[in-house]
Amino acid sequence: MRILPLFLLSGFLLLTSSAAAQATYGELIYTRTDALPTKGIGDGALNGKMQELLGQLHASGGTTRRYHLRFSPGAFEFRELHQPPREIESGGIRIMVNNGPTPPDRFYTDTHTHEIHNSEAIADRMFQYGGPAPTVAWTLTGESVPASAATLGFPLLVARAVTITGDTLLARYAPALPVSFGPLNYYDLPGAILQLEITGPGYHRSYRAETLELSAEPLDIAPATEGKEVSIDEFNRQRNKFRARKPNAVRTVVRSQ
Repeated sequence: MRILPLFLLSGFLLLTSSAAAQATYGELIYTRTDALPTKGIGDGALNGKMQELLGQLHASGGTTRRYHLRFSPGAFEFRELHQPPREIESGGIRIMVNNGPTPPDRFYTDTHTHEIHNSEAIADRMFQYGGPAPTVAWTLTGESVPASAATLGFPLLVARAVTITGDTLLARYAPALPVSFGPLNYYDLPGAILQLEITGPGYHRSYRAETLELSAEPLDIAPATEGKEVSIDEFNRQRNKFRARKPNAVRTVVRSQ
C-alpha cells in the first residue's frame, strides 16, 4: 500500500488544499484526554492525596488514551490502541490504569447507510451491537480556529450539538478535508472532525487528531465482531447499571481498557 505522509515543517504540517480535497482513503491517530475528577474519590486527607497523585499521573500522560481511525468514502473505523499498564504510588496509595483481557474498543460507521456496528467493553465483558447511527443535530456556529500544528495544518470551523442522552458536543472540523468522519461514531459535518469535546454528568473528554496519512489505495475497514451480540438498548442498560454502582471519578481513571 502506498502511503502519502504529511511532513512537519517549521512547527506546521503542510498539506496543499488540492491534495486534501482529493482525499479518499487515510488514517489518523487521535488522543483522548479526560478532565481530572474532583470528587467521588475519597474524603478529607485521602481525597487530597488522591487528587495529588492523579494530577501527577495526568501530567505525565498516564491517563491519555490513543485511537486509530481509518476512513474511506463510505465508512470509517475508530479503534482503541493497546497501551501498557500505567501506575503511580505514594504514601501507601496506588493508582493504576490497567489493560484488561478484553479486545480494544472498536467503533464502525457506514456513512452511506448511516448504520453503526461497535464492540465495547463494560468492565471485563465485551459486547457488540449495531443499528442506526445516533441522530446528532449539529449547529454550525460560525466560529473558526486558525491553522496550526495542533490542527494538522487545517483551518477549522466549529459545530455544537446535544445528544439524545444530554451530553454536549463541541466539534472542530476541517472543510478542506471533505470526508465525513470523526471520533467514536460522530460525523455528518461538511468536513472531517479533527477535534471533539464531550461533556456529560461528571466528566469532560477531549479527542484530538495528532497525525494524518493519506493513502492512494483502499484500506481494510470492516464492522466490529468481537464480544457478545446484544441490542443497542441492552448495551446501554448494562452500561448504565455499571456506572450507577461505580463512581465516575474512579471509573475514568481505573477502568480496564
